[in-house]
Amino acid sequence: MVDVAGLLARYSNLIRIASYTDRTINFLGNNSGLLRNQLGEIMHGVATSFLLTIRDYAKTSSEKEARKIARELVKHQQDELDTGTVMMILGITDPVADEDHLHPRGFRVVSTISMLDEAATARIISEYGSLSAIVNDSDVGFDRLDNAGVGNIRAVAASFRQMRNTLQNKGPL
Repeated sequence: MVDVAGLLARYSNLIRIASYTDRTINFLGNNSGLLRNQLGEIMHGVATSFLLTIRDYAKTSSEKEARKIARELVKHQQDELDTGTVMMILGITDPVADEDHLHPRGFRVVSTISMLDEAATARIISEYGSLSAIVNDSDVGFDRLDNAGVGNIRAVAASFRQMRNTLQNKGPL
């Protein structure tokens, strides 16, 4: 959880700095275009990754709750976001009792499969509960994908098998 807390603290700090930079760019007038474009390139995908990381680890995985948590995290300076504070903001009050939430649900990973939209990703995460469960189901052929109402099950299952092989080569989840 220390790694997740550190990651979320860095995300929130980056978003806070980008917001400040964006406000400051307005003072440059006509000279702001290049800087605004560069800021956009640097920040591309950061907010989405931030929200998906929150949804992976927060007590409640809804997008609405993730946005609320993100706003709360961004209010704090990076040095204020120690592991305990981040866990409290995520809704994890007892790390031992809430151990299920200390493992990623899989939003960040599953959302990278191009043939799945956001709704399909949410249904898969709801059906499986965690990235570990998705990877473990690959041994029996992803029978639960049908329960999640996913179209093109073969292609999605092939993506999950490839994901499993990649994760197995990197070590435990």
